[in-house]
Amino acid sequence: MSEILRVEHVNAYYKKRSDSFLGKSTREQVLHDVSLTVEEGEIHGIVGESGCGKTTLAKVILGINPHYDGNVIVAPGSRPQMIFQDPYGSLNPARKVGWIMEEPLRLNTKDNRQLRREKVLTMLERVGLSEEIAGRYPSQLSGGQRQRVGIATALMLEPKLLIADEPLSALDVTIQAQVAELLQKLQKEMGLSVLLISHDLRMVYNLCKKISIMEHGRVIESGKVDDIYFTPTENYTKELLEAAGICYNEK
Repeated sequence: MSEILRVEHVNAYYKKRSDSFLGKSTREQVLHDVSLTVEEGEIHGIVGESGCGKTTLAKVILGINPHYDGNVIVAPGSRPQMIFQDPYGSLNPARKVGWIMEEPLRLNTKDNRQLRREKVLTMLERVGLSEEIAGRYPSQLSGGQRQRVGIATALMLEPKLLIADEPLSALDVTIQAQVAELLQKLQKEMGLSVLLISHDLRMVYNLCKKISIMEHGRVIESGKVDDIYFTPTENYTKELLEAAGICYNEK
């Protein structure tokens, strides 16, 4: 199995403006020597508390945060796309769903209007939504429907790598299970590689093959999900597992 993503010794920064009018801006380091790999066709979980650098890492991989050093190597043709935490905030409220889903095609392909429309309807069906959804505004959808639209939009360009940033945290518990099942189904059907960012250790265990634990901008532990969950080596990992009510073996 070959790699679709390799992150090597990445340090990332955010610029901080000075409080004074003439003061120079400074920068704050938020990622420290982060390295990990994602294999083709696997779901790799990134777990840690809020503020540990998970979303910053996603932005570095997507090229949204340019203030970093180190290497981010994405396999050619993988076209990484992102599923956002807040499905409502990521969808243009002034546009109907069909227009929103067509946008990646308008910007990146030469598809005509008819072909774009056909692809939208096909993708809606794939994520379990009826074609009538294309004619609605995001405000007319439930939270679960909006997240399905977000997933469908991310898949319009047929990416090989999907970055899902807390894709279930804004949903009700019953809807979380349905969307998690959908992600797993699409991953298998489309041969996707997924970098799944989450603080929900139980959900990560059910979906992921490998996992990386992040603390204060560092990857402190990484490996197969069973190894990390049942024989963790780092105290922070043990604390996360205990907080989630997951039992592990003491070495």
